[in-house]
Amino acid sequence: MADSGDKSHIYYGAIQLEGLQDRGKADKDQDIDKDEGEDILMEDAAAGAAAGGGEEGEHEMELSEAAQESIAKHQRTMQAFSQQQRAKAIAAPTQDMDVRKMLRQLGEPITLFGEGPGERRQRLKELLAKMEEEDPDALTALLGQHLAPPPPASALPAAGGQSISKPPSALVPGAAAREPVVPTSIEEQTSVFYTEGSDALKQARIKIAQYSVPAAASRLRRERLLRSKLDPLEYEESLRDYQTHLQSFSVSVSQVGDDRPLTGGSFAPNDEYLATCSWAGLVKLWRLPSCDAAWTFRCHTDRLHGVAWHPAYKGGTEGGRAPANIHIASGGADMKVMLWRVPEDGHEPGTVAEPAHTLEGHEDRINRVAFHPSGLYVGSTSHDLTWRLWDIHTRQELLLQEGHARGVYPICFHPDGSLAVTGDLGGAIWVWDMRTGKTVLPLKGHVKQVLSIDFNPRGCFELATASDDHTVRIWDLRKRKSVHTLLAHTKLVSDCKYEPRRGRFLLTSSYDCFAKLWHPTDWKCSKTLAGHEARIMAADISNSGSMIATVSFDRTWKLWTTAGEWTGMDIEHLVD
Repeated sequence: MADSGDKSHIYYGAIQLEGLQDRGKADKDQDIDKDEGEDILMEDAAAGAAAGGGEEGEHEMELSEAAQESIAKHQRTMQAFSQQQRAKAIAAPTQDMDVRKMLRQLGEPITLFGEGPGERRQRLKELLAKMEEEDPDALTALLGQHLAPPPPASALPAAGGQSISKPPSALVPGAAAREPVVPTSIEEQTSVFYTEGSDALKQARIKIAQYSVPAAASRLRRERLLRSKLDPLEYEESLRDYQTHLQSFSVSVSQVGDDRPLTGGSFAPNDEYLATCSWAGLVKLWRLPSCDAAWTFRCHTDRLHGVAWHPAYKGGTEGGRAPANIHIASGGADMKVMLWRVPEDGHEPGTVAEPAHTLEGHEDRINRVAFHPSGLYVGSTSHDLTWRLWDIHTRQELLLQEGHARGVYPICFHPDGSLAVTGDLGGAIWVWDMRTGKTVLPLKGHVKQVLSIDFNPRGCFELATASDDHTVRIWDLRKRKSVHTLLAHTKLVSDCKYEPRRGRFLLTSSYDCFAKLWHPTDWKCSKTLAGHEARIMAADISNSGSMIATVSFDRTWKLWTTAGEWTGMDIEHLVD
């Protein structure tokens, strides 16, 4: 191997040092020329830009129409996003009636086709955000008219060591003023608050507790006695035989109820009458079992949606027909609850033109009415997002309960009188403690409006709810969840009722023109009642369980009866 001197590489084969050195020098010169060329181009571009650019500079800096449109679209998106952020920060009213008033004041339509309360409030907030950008002072003045500042926390007593603020609007009963309040500090937003109720409400809660505690104790004693004397297998066999008996239900009478569609029907506690209500604004009483028209109550000026009997009604002329002689409650689109007296026996059937009392306070149509089991109070639900409790003796509104985000539709009281359950047109169900005013729990599961609620009298811990999602859900209040879902009908389920005595079957009615009877444990359909030509609006079961009434949009109501009396095991004699 030849000596390469200071070279750091070892070459194999022929060594041509001079050729290799010439090739390396040429490559190095080429790299230098390339770098210098790039520097010259960059200097020329910078000089062209500084001088305003020639033809070629202008061609490089000009944006295409697509790029300009993309930039404009991005700017519009960012502007809309900024406006949405401002809208979120604005304290707009939460009550739908207040939202409508503010929209009217702004000169905007109070409602658009197909627009719900939530969408309407969002539209208002977007208008206020735009107004804030254009004229902040006008926005401040407008909000000052609708949103009152909260009173100082020192005006209220402390509870549990925490400061208490008192906004007029709260989910706790007894609110007198209901305008929303703008929180002024984080402490105020997180502090405990309540709305002080009236003394009449306090006394009503005490009376409800005094009624419900003994009623619950009596029911539990009865259940324990039945459990000790009743063989479960024997009871299940009897229940199966009873489902066979239900298959004998058939139409006994079909009666035209009114000139306009019927909306509700309810049996009297003694099965003497059936009360129906209609879009004509009339409540009619039909004598059973002949189904002859007995009395017509005429005073409502708009469509009726609910009718209910006082639980203590006994009929006849004997005393104790009902406290304060109130027998029927009705409510409708005229925003009034009317209390009626049934004329005593001996009077010729006819028309009653004046109610015993009229209860006013709702701000939108009334959907349902129901008497408390104690017979001292009546509850009503409304499209104004509230349900209310009234004293039938003093005709005073004891409770205005907020909390629902959509119109409140069904209401049902626990048989002991301790709880109230309400549902709304958004699918939400709330359970309320009547003795404390607290929300016990929400029941979530329905995806559309809830239209009917009923307690199972056996155990009183089971709850059935009917919905526009074509299902009936069975809830166990002990487990705080839905334990069964009935795919009951092919259209909206309008009503659901348990057999009043022992809950031996569940009745459902629907807009698919059918009513169905269901086994209460395995939830098989025992009988389908077909005969109406239009959607069934409501249904009810007599206290004896031997009669069923269905009222329909076809203006007729039908009475369904069994072929004979039930001759199987009657568990009632075990506790008599």
